[in-house]
Amino acid sequence: CEFPLLPSIPSLGELNNAIQEARGLMSLKDQLRDIVNGMKHENLNVRYMVACELSKLLYHRNEDVAALIAGELVSDMEIVNSLITSLLQGCAEESRTTVGQRFKLVCADCLGAIGAIDPAKVRVASCSRFKIQCSDDDLIFELIHKHLARAFRAAQDTIIQDSAALAIQELLKIAGCEPSLAGN
Repeated sequence: CEFPLLPSIPSLGELNNAIQEARGLMSLKDQLRDIVNGMKHENLNVRYMVACELSKLLYHRNEDVAALIAGELVSDMEIVNSLITSLLQGCAEESRTTVGQRFKLVCADCLGAIGAIDPAKVRVASCSRFKIQCSDDDLIFELIHKHLARAFRAAQDTIIQDSAALAIQELLKIAGCEPSLAGN
């Protein structure tokens, strides 16, 4: 019962049954709590599998999740806050591997599946990577330097590289850094 939420593999029927039997019947809240704990696991592959299982859970039980989010119980919102914090941290994590990139995409997909939540109800623990309080030029520099340039360099796919390059180009235009007609 201490295992994080892992996928059910059809060829391992006995193992799946043993894990399910040890866990017993779990409510949606219990499943989400286990997912939050699994998202904190030190192994990236485990975090990725937990995020994939969360994605399946969100799509299979979307009405139940929506009811949980819409509810007014403090304990429900604590679970939702922890889940959103875990997903945001997953999206902000640096990824140098294919699994890391997939993990970020699954986290973003899960945030999309959860949908828009009233900001007054959510208290997400702030992370230094999400704090940006500066002028427009400083913001543009930080976006390019800390996010887009890293994404451009780490991209293993030309589509991702092209997207990062276009974003950098557009931010430079906003900052007034356009090529001169004199060719300098």
